[in-house]
Amino acid sequence: MFTTTVPRLLLFGALALVVLCSPALGTPRRVARLASANGSQNGASPDESGPPETMLQRQMLNPSEILSVLQIIGGDVIQKAIAQLSGTRLRFTPVAFSFGWVAYTFNAVMAVFGDGILMPRPEDEVIVVNLQSGTKKRNESWVLWRLVRDLELLSVSEAKSTVRIFWFLDGAGKPSPDVLTWLFVVFLPAQLVIAAIPWWREGNWLIFAITMVGTFLATVTGSLPQWRKERYDARPSKENQGYILTRGNGHLHSFTFIAPPGADAGLRLEDMAIVRPDHVKSLTTRIMMPLLAVCWILLLMTVGGLERDTWYLFSVGALGMVQNLAAAGIRRDSGAHGIPVREAPMALMQGNKTMGLLQEAEWKFPGVGLRLLDIYFSSTMLDEEEREYWKRMQDSLDSRKKVFLGRSRTLNDMGGLANILHSQLGNGGWALTGALVSPTDDSAEPPFPNVAQGGAGNERDEIELSTVPPGTSARRRA
Repeated sequence: MFTTTVPRLLLFGALALVVLCSPALGTPRRVARLASANGSQNGASPDESGPPETMLQRQMLNPSEILSVLQIIGGDVIQKAIAQLSGTRLRFTPVAFSFGWVAYTFNAVMAVFGDGILMPRPEDEVIVVNLQSGTKKRNESWVLWRLVRDLELLSVSEAKSTVRIFWFLDGAGKPSPDVLTWLFVVFLPAQLVIAAIPWWREGNWLIFAITMVGTFLATVTGSLPQWRKERYDARPSKENQGYILTRGNGHLHSFTFIAPPGADAGLRLEDMAIVRPDHVKSLTTRIMMPLLAVCWILLLMTVGGLERDTWYLFSVGALGMVQNLAAAGIRRDSGAHGIPVREAPMALMQGNKTMGLLQEAEWKFPGVGLRLLDIYFSSTMLDEEEREYWKRMQDSLDSRKKVFLGRSRTLNDMGGLANILHSQLGNGGWALTGALVSPTDDSAEPPFPNVAQGGAGNERDEIELSTVPPGTSARRRA
């Protein structure tokens, strides 16, 4: 996360620095003098129409019209920033006052009296699969979509298809603070300092008052209880329940989440995947949103009436927009999404051939390969040998699950040992750890039929020997 997030933060920080150090803060008085001089030479007041350069100077002196327009664009950025930052344990959403709040508020009023949903819709399709029942659901949750997107960003350096397994951790539904959360602590004082400059220099306290009121309204709008209800409208997950999140055939990555043995951690992702307006609609939201819209309109009227020092307010809004853009777009870890997970040992499986990858996943984690098979391959794409193999896997699924559950506690507890061995021995560390917990019965079903039986197989079944699961005998690897 550190290597991918820091460059983006540096970019947003550079934008913020440009805003803070903009020479526009010193522009109003200079432009006023120029405008007055030109007006005197032409025998007209600065407020009257004149040459183009005079009109430009007046606009640079007092861009209040532009400020009014900026307040009604960018509502989608505001919605995504709130969706990313809401639901914290303190019930407080650290989102900054910026441009676009008026537009967003009216969209929110329309949504509240329409379908009743405040959260944005997912930007791409994600399939949620119940690992036990095989039930597939089309995801409607913004949080799950962003979780998949951010996990995929971690895997962009891997050109191969991957299947990754994660254990749920405690703390589901309680987003942990991250760098985006603390950006608010940095940006809010900077906004207040900028807004206080005209008050200190000329006694104009109106810019500071607008900033304070705008920050209060933004915080109240983003902290309505319905945001949290929509994010985590799901029952707690039970021990050994598992779910697969994938964008489907044609995409490289699939992610499996399993509640660890001996713990009821995580949320039922199949519940989260379905938006249920009747579960999350709130009378408080229906009352507050119209009132907040009226307040934002009054604030917009106040901004439109400013006649001086508008560059300070422009800088305040631009700085807030930098924070909102960062919140809406930058990748976050799973804990910040409110679904804390950690990767299981030996759980990163990758390969160029999808069939071999699914076979490996099924051998290590019973049921995963079978559920993904229905997504990536239709029955007409399988040859007779493959159909027979997967039929045996289906028939033996219950017995293999019992074996897996018997050793999954050991797998979960050995995460630290696996990491140590991997750091010392490379990939051999994973193999050594796997050998300690993998079945050694030579009568067990060979994980890869074409490799194990010496058959030539087709091109998609040919896999490197390094992907043969640890614990497989030398006879089978031949």
